[in-house]
Amino acid sequence: TGGGTGFSATFTVANAGPSGYIDSITITDPGHSFISIPDISIATGGTGCTLATFQSFLATTSSNVVQTERGALGTTAATHSVSTSVSKITWPLRDSVNVPGTQYYFRMAAYNDAGLSNYLYFTHAITQVNPTILSTFGGDTIEITMEGGGVSSANTTVYIGHRHINGTIDYNRSKLCGSVVVSDVAGTRITCVTPPWVGQRHDLIVLYQSGIIEKMSVADGVMSFYRPEIVSVNPVQVVAGQVASITIAGLNFGTNQSDVVGAIRTTTGEKPCEPLVLLSDTSAICNLSVNALIPHTGTIVLGVGTSWSGGQQNTSASGLQSQIKEIDPPAEIELTLAIDIATIPEASPERIAFEESFISDVSSAVGVPAWRIQITEILAGSIIVVFVILPDASSIIATTPQAAAAIIAEQAAQPTSALLTGSTTGSVTGVSVPASVLEAAAAATGTTITTTTTPDYLKLSEPKEYTLADMEQCLYTCRLLCETGNEVPAVDGFPVLADERPQVCSSQCMTHCGYGRPFTPNSLSLAAF
Repeated sequence: TGGGTGFSATFTVANAGPSGYIDSITITDPGHSFISIPDISIATGGTGCTLATFQSFLATTSSNVVQTERGALGTTAATHSVSTSVSKITWPLRDSVNVPGTQYYFRMAAYNDAGLSNYLYFTHAITQVNPTILSTFGGDTIEITMEGGGVSSANTTVYIGHRHINGTIDYNRSKLCGSVVVSDVAGTRITCVTPPWVGQRHDLIVLYQSGIIEKMSVADGVMSFYRPEIVSVNPVQVVAGQVASITIAGLNFGTNQSDVVGAIRTTTGEKPCEPLVLLSDTSAICNLSVNALIPHTGTIVLGVGTSWSGGQQNTSASGLQSQIKEIDPPAEIELTLAIDIATIPEASPERIAFEESFISDVSSAVGVPAWRIQITEILAGSIIVVFVILPDASSIIATTPQAAAAIIAEQAAQPTSALLTGSTTGSVTGVSVPASVLEAAAAATGTTITTTTTPDYLKLSEPKEYTLADMEQCLYTCRLLCETGNEVPAVDGFPVLADERPQVCSSQCMTHCGYGRPFTPNSLSLAAF
């Protein structure tokens, strides 16, 4: 009985016969999973025994000594005298079956002709706890496996926290683990419900108090709370030169404002959130001040926990989910198309259809949504379409206006590009993109798209000497790289069109290779002859 299984024992009999009695019991298997005090009966008396099956046994002891082979079974010498019949042996810490008893502290020793052994004292100790990583909002149920935990939850208090140097509980830095329940009759399993908190390292403290007796056990530094995570920030793009307010959504921020700090980490330094406002365990607001040396472009980082609350844990300093940047300015572009402006009068259905088709072609060529392309002006000559590409302030990874402008400039020089094969933009004959836009795109992507650096087709074709043979070799190499390479030559900061490329390459390479050098009579040294 008792819900468990596996218990077994053997016994010996003194004065075999009608007046015989059991004089010793040896536990051979203590069993397991008992949830209440079991009845103990004799299953068989062994060879020659005439006892009926499952007949209850009688136990006797002297008035001075309790003999037991298992600490979980026991009685006291004062309970009965020699030859007194008892039908049940109660479990520890109880004075009646199925009723919790008083907690006593005791010591035991073995005795024989050689004398008394060393005493074995009562033990109060934490052996295991699960789980050890806790939710910052509290409410987790943890189970503590113990020795000597007691049977009454009223005598036991559990803390998650810290101790003073002298080993006593630091109540200012410790929190109660509430709703303590003793889960078994031997006091070896205790459960409690965790408080909301944060921190990297805490002690688990179990305090037992009964009258003047007090016992404390500590599992040093075994408890921690989940580290914070940022799931998203909003907005992801903010206006440069203005105070920015960023709403942070995530997990495990805790519930105590003083436990949380925040900052933005950039390539030029770190700027704190001034202030950081904690809204809940999953939400906070970071306000970023203006600093000319530290832009609003970088990664938002939160630190949760202090030395007071078990140590700080930080969110990851990488990942798109926590990045913000300053809004890119719109990029203005001019495309010249071989179309008679008279065929698309202003405010006419033809003009509306042209603009819709133009925007659709550019959108497809560049890979940005149509709403980001706005035509600001259409001028004569054939026609010149002036338009801007707007930033997408809702995305950290969207193509910037500057990068989109660079794509248009590049495609305008490639006859088979998406831009020059569009239904309307196929008639493009010229492109104008400000040099500053191309340079910004190059800086952002780390490419060589710039109007101020020397192109590779010039760097790789320097003449060794200004002799005719070296100049011809330089010109051949330069034109080949210029006309067939990935770099599009530019004039006055603007990439040239495909049909202009051979002529521009020839002109630039001839000048580079020395064909345009001014000749000064008698400038050659005698050493050259």
